[in-house]
Parts: sequence; structure tokens; C-alpha cells
Amino acid sequence: MTDFLSFIGVKIALAQGLVPNCSPTECGEEQLLQLGVNVINFMIQFLAFPLVVVFFLWGGFLLLTSGGSPNRVEQGKKAITGAIIGLVIVLTSVVVINTLLGTFTSCEVKLSQIGKVNCPGITD
Repeated sequence: MTDFLSFIGVKIALAQGLVPNCSPTECGEEQLLQLGVNVINFMIQFLAFPLVVVFFLWGGFLLLTSGGSPNRVEQGKKAITGAIIGLVIVLTSVVVINTLLGTFTSCEVKLSQIGKVNCPGITD
């Protein structure tokens, strides 16, 4: 039971930074956009990059332990190629999301300050 409670505690600790601080009466468009950016950043940092590393390492492991087996060499190459393609898709999605935010809203997500939304016309 204590393992389950510590697992829940870790999940709660990770989720603390996702939701922007605002009361129910003052939450607006900027906080909604900030929540979206926080969720996307969380998925990139804690899901996408670790998965890319795992698949890259798995592909390298398959290549190193193939023993000349063409099937395992092919599996290793596919794992590494899939990891690289996944990384390109994730990084491209960041650019697309930033472009869409800049085009359709007055908000801006600076790549130097990942995770911070700047909406000058919404709340000053």
C-alpha cells in the first residue's frame, strides 16, 4: 500500500507544475494557453525524449548483439531510424505549435523560455 501511495505522490508532484495559478473567477485565455503549453512541454520532456533515448539504445543493443544475423541487424536499424524520425516529428510539432500560436493569437512562446506564454493583449 505504501508503494501505491508513493507512486501517487510522485504523480501529484509532477502534476503540480502543469496547472497555472489562478482562481476560478480570474482564469482566462492566457491561463488556458499556458495549461496547453505546460501539457505539451510535459509530454515532450517526460515522454518523447526518454522514449527516443530508449529506442535508440534498444536499436544499438540489437545491432551490437546481432552476431551477424540479418534479421536482428534490420530490427536494430529500424529501431534507430524510428527513434530519429520520432525526434524529428516532436521537434517539428513544437515549431508548428509556436507558429499557430503566433498566427491565431497574440500570444508567443519563446523557445529560449520554453513553457512560458506571453500574451500582451489578454492580461497586462
